[in-house]
Amino acid sequence: MNRLAALLPSSLFGRLILVLAVGLILAQFLGAALSVYERDQALIYYSDQQWAEHDAEVVRLMDTLPS
Repeated sequence: MNRLAALLPSSLFGRLILVLAVGLILAQFLGAALSVYERDQALIYYSDQQWAEHDAEVVRLMDTLPS
């Protein structure tokens, strides 16, 4: 416990800066994680939509061919 106490700043200003820095770092990591998650979801959605459009185009093409 003494090692941890030695690492913490002793002044109120130092502790405030430490709390703000830790909060900023956590916010950056959370924002990056959400961004990656949303990007992955969008890629999955648009990939599925692209396959559906391709299938619909094949059906339209097959409908125009003679029997």
